[in-house]
Amino acid sequence: MILQAGGFFLFGLLHLLTLSPWHDWLQLPNSLSNQFNLGLIGHVSLGVIFIPLSLLGFTAAIGMFYLRRGAWLIALLVQGLSLFMALIIYLEDRSPYSYVVMGTSTFLVIYLHYSDIQLLFRSRSGGDE
Repeated sequence: MILQAGGFFLFGLLHLLTLSPWHDWLQLPNSLSNQFNLGLIGHVSLGVIFIPLSLLGFTAAIGMFYLRRGAWLIALLVQGLSLFMALIIYLEDRSPYSYVVMGTSTFLVIYLHYSDIQLLFRSRSGGDE
């Protein structure tokens, strides 16, 4: 989950950096901005969506580490949103990394639905808290 959130942060940063005036200073390859045929609005919107999605993913990962009750739900929300974003990217641009996002998100959704994982994050009956 942390690796996926880090990847989302890098994807968002990559989309925003391809538009920045520091593009040449950072020595990003010129083919990188040509690889994504999204235009200005597409790059900005993907950058703006992926960075908060990564922060939500980091929040879910930290919450799952500490076994917080809401972490499971946040993790599923992150996976649903990332699958939705991967589908939009696939339909819009057919970028190869949309397959990677779809694959990791599908794997994590299946993993989060194992009964052992759900049992860890199921809300307790009674007033224990």
